[in-house]
Amino acid sequence: MSQAAPRPPLLPSLSGIRFWAALQVTAYHAIIVFYVTARDGSEQAPRFAAWCAEGAALCESHWWVKGILVGSCIVMSFFFTLSGFVMSYTCLTADNRANFSVRNFIAGRTGRLYPVHLLGLLAYLPFFLLAVRTHHLSTPYTWGIVGSTLTMTQSWNPDMTAAWNPPAWSLSCELLFYVLFPFLLPRLDGWSRRRLLATFVGLWLISLVAPTAYLLLDPDGIGFGDWLSDATWFNVVKHNPLVRLPEILGGMMVARLFVDRRMAERRGEKRPYNGAWLSVPGTAAVVVILLFAESFPYPLLHGGLILPVMAGLIYGLALGGGPIDWLFSRRWVVFLGDSCYALYILHSTIVGLMTGLVIYVLDVEKRPDAPGLVAYVVQCTLVSIVIGILAHKFYEEPLSKRIRRWLGHKPSGRTVAVSTPPKVDEAPAVNLSSTAP
Repeated sequence: MSQAAPRPPLLPSLSGIRFWAALQVTAYHAIIVFYVTARDGSEQAPRFAAWCAEGAALCESHWWVKGILVGSCIVMSFFFTLSGFVMSYTCLTADNRANFSVRNFIAGRTGRLYPVHLLGLLAYLPFFLLAVRTHHLSTPYTWGIVGSTLTMTQSWNPDMTAAWNPPAWSLSCELLFYVLFPFLLPRLDGWSRRRLLATFVGLWLISLVAPTAYLLLDPDGIGFGDWLSDATWFNVVKHNPLVRLPEILGGMMVARLFVDRRMAERRGEKRPYNGAWLSVPGTAAVVVILLFAESFPYPLLHGGLILPVMAGLIYGLALGGGPIDWLFSRRWVVFLGDSCYALYILHSTIVGLMTGLVIYVLDVEKRPDAPGLVAYVVQCTLVSIVIGILAHKFYEEPLSKRIRRWLGHKPSGRTVAVSTPPKVDEAPAVNLSSTAP
């Protein structure tokens, strides 16, 4: 094992921008209730169904709202690319070589993911049991859902992906990356920028294979599908870990390219580069894609189509400088970004509870005045943020630290490996723009 290397410089804006992504996912899942209920109807709650139909019509009347809804799927591409970047960056030395303890890596990832995952499953349990009873799921099938979700492998089965706490599907993709990471990262030592760039382009093209094949073959018989489609192969293209792996590996290449550039700047081979030249156009591109999302075939949009855009945005924010980096480096934004994992995992439960409250008001108490549509979305989002912050501060952080201490290397007189890789979401609000002109 190599001797411990200094922690790499923190990148706070990459933590802050995660809050935007988690916030958009939360609002999306609050609004999609309108569309799904309006489409399927509800004999048990007719007033609620009519209320949802009104909400869907309100969204349809504003083209930009509909575009943002359809385009919200690109947030997952951002999350996956950022995950590959952060995990690689925090395990690289200043001279762009892998340096980490596998044991501490496993301890860090376990402490990071599993406590909140279990909390999310426990919170969502009543909804899961209700679904089992409503859909008359068999005992073996139900236990299959339980086992796969507890082991974070549910996304390998397209019929079990969203059965128990839907947001947790992405953890299957992360888990596959974590298994491969200790083997892949050291293999990239010494790669040239040209080779890294070529590999990134290759990964981008690979990420388009499954969505393109789906568009050409139409295996589910639903055409291109749309943001409300639910079919077996459609879910494979959207959620399967192997399909999403190229996006995470693409983030790994971006991290290597970033550290390589910093190394070249220190040697005087390259001049410092203001990241605003990438982060500002990248942000503008994301906004345009969101607004005109309906113009893209949905399987491609949900997949790796915009991987280069996300990679450029992340690379630019890592370099620092400019208004986007400044905004997401604010201390309060970084604070919110710290809690985004808990927000992401718990928000479906909050939306379900808020939806149940609306059903109770309309179809049980039969109150004459219906809750405000916009107020419902805002309240779902705000309550989810508050719960996410509380869960992060009083549950995730302390339990994660304990697990890392239990499973990781115990401190000794001399450290022989990099300690548990620091998370980007642990970064304080340190503005890195000073390193750029």
